[in-house]
Amino acid sequence: EPGVGCEACHGPGGEHVAVPGPTTINLLGLPNDSCANCHIRGDVNVMLRNDQWKGIWNAELDSLELYDLRLDYGELSDISAEQPQLARSMRQRGESWLQDCSDHATQPEEVEEIDAETEERLRALGYFN
Repeated sequence: EPGVGCEACHGPGGEHVAVPGPTTINLLGLPNDSCANCHIRGDVNVMLRNDQWKGIWNAELDSLELYDLRLDYGELSDISAEQPQLARSMRQRGESWLQDCSDHATQPEEVEEIDAETEERLRALGYFN
C-alpha cells in the first residue's frame, strides 16, 4: 500500500517478489494485530519528517498520525492529540506538498499492461484489491 512504509517491518520488497505466493516478513517481531495500524490508512498518504518527528497524513480520511521516532521507532503510539500544533503544521505541509504534486502532474500517454503472473504477485502483496 502506498504510504505504509512497508520495508521498515517487512523487509525489502524484492524479498516478497522473489518468493512465489503471499509472504509476510515481520522483522520487528510485532504482534499480527499491529498490522492494522498501517494497513487501514487508505490510498493517498503523505509521510513527513521533522527531526525526530514523523507524520503520516491521509488525504482521503483527512487524518494525521504523529510519532516521536526517538521514543517510538516502531510507530505504535500516535501522539497527534498530545502535539496538536505540530500535527497541524505537518498536515498543512502535507496538503501543500500534495497540491504542488497535483499541480505539476501529467498523465502518461499510454499505460503499459502487465502480465497475469506479475498482476497476481502484486495482488498477493496487497497492491490490487
